[in-house]
Amino acid sequence: MRLLFGLSVIVLLPASGLCQTMVESAILSGSVAASASGGAAATGNALSKALGNIDSTLARAAGGPATALVRERRPTATPPLPKPPQAAFEGIAAGTSRTDLIAKAGKPQFSIASSDGEILRYTTREGGSIRISIEDGKVATVEQTPPKPAATPVPTSADPAK
Repeated sequence: MRLLFGLSVIVLLPASGLCQTMVESAILSGSVAASASGGAAATGNALSKALGNIDSTLARAAGGPATALVRERRPTATPPLPKPPQAAFEGIAAGTSRTDLIAKAGKPQFSIASSDGEILRYTTREGGSIRISIEDGKVATVEQTPPKPAATPVPTSADPAK
């Protein structure tokens, strides 16, 4: 019995070390891909490929067919939310319900909820931004940043030689 236990430790210990090495390699290749490209999609693809290689290696080692447990994830493009006009926020003031706000201005480009309430951010078609805080389902504050004025062209002389 001791001999069987000793042999199983001798066989399984290097195998578990190999598995750990493969997982660390997958993580490292994913982080290298993320730092090289800066994108989450590249990280996901690198990890999927590395984990797929681990899956097929383990399947071959077990003597069975290599079945893909890790599927390649295909990113889906989400269209940007439409920017509401500045006029959509006229009449939005403290006390307006969140439902009425969404009905008038649409979904915000950014929202975050906390225990205190929710913060919604909109960017208008004109280039301004609006930050609205929601408490108890109603608008608490509205902060508007007007759009930046268009740059005026700097006049230049027609012919510098004259």
